[in-house]
Amino acid sequence: MDKRHYVYLLRCADGSLYTGMTPDIARRLRQHVERLPGCAKYTRSHPVTALALLLTTDTATTARQLEARIKRLTRAQKDALIADPACLPDLCPALAGADIRPVPDAQLTDYLPDMANPADA
Repeated sequence: MDKRHYVYLLRCADGSLYTGMTPDIARRLRQHVERLPGCAKYTRSHPVTALALLLTTDTATTARQLEARIKRLTRAQKDALIADPACLPDLCPALAGADIRPVPDAQLTDYLPDMANPADA
């Protein structure tokens, strides 16, 4: 059984970022991209164009804490995290000892292979 939990940052068509968490990344990304029932109100009105960052951890508690901390970061800090996930302990020192791993080079098409261009969804 897969016990991983994911925290993700999505890039939207207007350049904004959306942060979320889920235990089922493929399902959740599909909800956001296709604007299916259950998708976030934000991504319903801000079409998703890319998966900017994907982090994984083994506990839901850590994922919730990480999501909350990332949401409180400034845009510049989020951009720094996207550019270099290794700066996470500096940006979120309370989670410095947690087992949080970036998923290198994660793309929407890795989880939604049938999606040709998310911006068209």
